[in-house]
Amino acid sequence: EAELARPVLDFCYPYGRRVDVSPAAAAAAREAGYRSAVTSQTGICGPLGDAYRIGRVGLTSREAEPAFTARVTGWGAFLRGDL
Repeated sequence: EAELARPVLDFCYPYGRRVDVSPAAAAAAREAGYRSAVTSQTGICGPLGDAYRIGRVGLTSREAEPAFTARVTGWGAFLRGDL
């Protein structure tokens, strides 16, 4: 925070694997005042998801921003007819 000259609001678990993010670790992030925490697990967090166990969605250099947006919002499945 001192180096950024602003508050750090969100946390990233070191390594972030499923075994690294125990209920106690998530509780510690919450109690430390972070508003959310991300893991290294693949996945997205919807509006009812756990804000202290947010998954990641990768973006490759070959993927255009609209395709990425469609994938993380669920529109990708809708456009493919999966829904």
